[in-house]
Amino acid sequence: MMIPEKINKPQNKILKFSVATVKLVLLISIIMLILVLIPVKERTYTSKGDIIEAASIININELGKEFRIIDNGRPFYFTTVKTGSITNTLSFLYRDFFNDSKIEDMQESYLSAFDSLRNNYFISTQSKDNVLAALYTFGSTKRSFQVIPVIKMIYEETKTGTAFLEGDQLLSVDNKVVSSTKEYLQQKHSWKIKENDTHYFQVQRGKSELVIPVTYTEKNKDDFLTGIQPYDSVLFNDIVNKSVISLKGYEGNSAGLMLTLELLRLTTGEDFSKGKKIAGTGTMNADGTVGEIGSMDYKIKTADKNDVDIYLVPKYVPGLKESYEKSNEYEALRTAENIGTKMKIIPVYSVNDALIKLRELK
Repeated sequence: MMIPEKINKPQNKILKFSVATVKLVLLISIIMLILVLIPVKERTYTSKGDIIEAASIININELGKEFRIIDNGRPFYFTTVKTGSITNTLSFLYRDFFNDSKIEDMQESYLSAFDSLRNNYFISTQSKDNVLAALYTFGSTKRSFQVIPVIKMIYEETKTGTAFLEGDQLLSVDNKVVSSTKEYLQQKHSWKIKENDTHYFQVQRGKSELVIPVTYTEKNKDDFLTGIQPYDSVLFNDIVNKSVISLKGYEGNSAGLMLTLELLRLTTGEDFSKGKKIAGTGTMNADGTVGEIGSMDYKIKTADKNDVDIYLVPKYVPGLKESYEKSNEYEALRTAENIGTKMKIIPVYSVNDALIKLRELK
């Protein structure tokens, strides 16, 4: 029996379309496979991340053992960025053309994979202790503490760090007392290095005090300033419940400012938000000052994407950066202008400065 031609034609069109679609999918798959197999020079990428409620890394039950919890107003948020490595052509093309990512050459690191994990652990631990120190300074419950800059990382591949030992307490540099990591960084950034310049580090090692000279030469010019890494060791004079903060799942210390503000909001009951969505970034020092962070441009873009009204950033402090143009404050304001956001950028120097500016909101 013959099937009328008028019925055959639509079926043939559908069949031809299906075959063409399968061929196209196969072709695209082959091209993608080839691009995956073609290596490129290894690079890193940074792109927009997520916005996180600061309360999500606070153990409310533990906090409630010492403080009365009064949850008023909107919570504070901090922003993250996504980072990773690019090892093939497909990932490079995707990140470069479709993902609004910043692609940079892979930087040489003095740290092994194990030391990188240790470094992240020290940074996170210091951040937690500094946040608690700020809470007990500005919150309703007071606790006394002292800050000691201790050398916990030594880059053994460098020529300058080998005279130090992990655990050395940094006392002074060039006869200038160093009472915190921030003071050490301020001194370090002020150096105008010339060949054969020598700086003298006084350290406490056990019961002995030692002076370690470090001389700049042409051979160690690239690692002169990276031979050691001190961290602030916060010693509380009373027992402190450090399980109040859980940083599981997060690396780094850029949530320090917003975590401190959220703890103060929960323990004082003060409504800082005035109905606005407030986010921000910045490390927290034990003295309550705010430190700089990385990838500021993509944190601003992340906040804008998530309809943030006000974004807090570290205020420029002369001496900690070579110039204002290299500061977080400048990068934040420039990025906000470039993307045309309506979000208000507020630079803050310290917890106290942030509280004053938040209370001035209308």
